[in-house]
Amino acid sequence: VKEVAQTCDQSVEMIINSNIPEKEDGIVKFKAWDIKTWRTRMIDCDIGALIKPIGDNLQQKKPPTKLITYMSGGLPVICTPSGSDREVIEDGKNGFYAHSDEDWYKYLKLLIEDATLRKSIGCAARDYAVANYGIKTITRQYTDIFDELIDGPMEVATAKTA
Repeated sequence: VKEVAQTCDQSVEMIINSNIPEKEDGIVKFKAWDIKTWRTRMIDCDIGALIKPIGDNLQQKKPPTKLITYMSGGLPVICTPSGSDREVIEDGKNGFYAHSDEDWYKYLKLLIEDATLRKSIGCAARDYAVANYGIKTITRQYTDIFDELIDGPMEVATAKTA
């Protein structure tokens, strides 16, 4: 990020949302991310970046919750492609995969400098999140499960009595 900031014509600030104490290191700022602050933290961002180290099994197995949260807020995202993130991101359409430091540099610089692309990827990300994780979709999925549970035993009971 510091390298990108040196080569961009725009002001760059990196906010790391995590559960570590808040602190600043030049353009990098660590901010609290928890149930009380996540909305405010997300609104403060222009790009969502999620790094899950490839060699860290725990990080690689984490669900894409924060990724989907950023996407639902209309943020373009860049992420290390973990298994769960591959289920959500369509590389180049609703976000980007960064496989290397060069990819991180390229996609950060691209999104920082190109507001139109940032908006386009962010809109595609939001559309995807709403279509796949929005309240209507989730409600329909739960209703389908409940319908199966209700209908399933009745069919079995009917078959046995016939």
